Amino acid sequence: MTLEELKSIEGISLEGSVLNCYEDKAIPESGVLSLPEGLEAIGDEAFARSERLQEIRLPKSLKKIGWAAFVRCEKLRLIELNEGLEILNDYAFLGCSALEDFHLPSSLKTIGNGALSGLGCALSLAEGNPYFLVQEGVLFNQEKTKLLACPDIKETYTTPEGVFEVAWSAFRGCRKLKRLSFTEGVRVLGEDACYDCTNLEEVALADSLEELGWLAFSRCKALKKITIPAKIKSLGWALFSDCRSLREVNLSEGLQTIGLATFAHCHSLEEITLPKSLLEVGGGAFSDCPKLLSMNCLATTPPRVEDFDFRGMLIVPKGSEEQYAQSKPWSFCSEIKA
Repeated sequence: MTLEELKSIEGISLEGSVLNCYEDKAIPESGVLSLPEGLEAIGDEAFARSERLQEIRLPKSLKKIGWAAFVRCEKLRLIELNEGLEILNDYAFLGCSALEDFHLPSSLKTIGNGALSGLGCALSLAEGNPYFLVQEGVLFNQEKTKLLACPDIKETYTTPEGVFEVAWSAFRGCRKLKRLSFTEGVRVLGEDACYDCTNLEEVALADSLEELGWLAFSRCKALKKITIPAKIKSLGWALFSDCRSLREVNLSEGLQTIGLATFAHCHSLEEITLPKSLLEVGGGAFSDCPKLLSMNCLATTPPRVEDFDFRGMLIVPKGSEEQYAQSKPWSFCSEIKA
């Protein structure tokens, strides 16, 4: 098949050498597809959420796979990335859980955030690639200082020594994962790094950790306990939202900000102590926490609050009761006492 022949098929959008859309109705019933030589790019969401695609052969001319191009193609089992491919954009293969093998070519230069999240197979890498490194099926940068992607193949994992950053979406969708430890030296955990790890029960954060990205542990529905290291100054948007089994949260002195919806929908959270250093609580930080009946705030001056859903008993430092009672929305608590 040539590019011209491909262009003539109903359900396919081709612009020059860029494939923008390939609808399911254009895919053979067998689910097996071969793309013609001359094609240089697969566009954003071109095959997104295909319910038919099972196997695809890419041409040697292909250089780029676009944003979410194969996102959640849950029947896709086989794909061979061609030598000459240089770019995998963000979320290119997110949620392709049926893949049986995923081999990265030596020509690959760029892998976007979440491009390999939730894959159901180990990663491998062609010899001679100067940009990346694969160890035990997990992808790192060449220097092995940044963990880029861990497919959904492990129940227990500890980051190797020397890693100081975990990339955006690195563990996203790892539903087999139950225990995760970050070794000393890790300083940054990227946005939605462990998002939707629904069976993750135990997490050990390194004392060296300085930054936790938005949504990093959102939808970790089996997580029961978390201790925030002392170097963390801010908890980002929806960081632990929808962690429905989370019962114990230990916040260290030094924390200054709890962000928007940080602990929203934590249905098992019953009590929490806010450190003396806390300056601000974002809107909806504790929304839909039906069991949260008691909160201990160690700050002598009431932290700034945008919007507060907590209406239970508030325990504050002795002598600060009146300040809290006169400060909205703290004053809406059912009881304020030292």
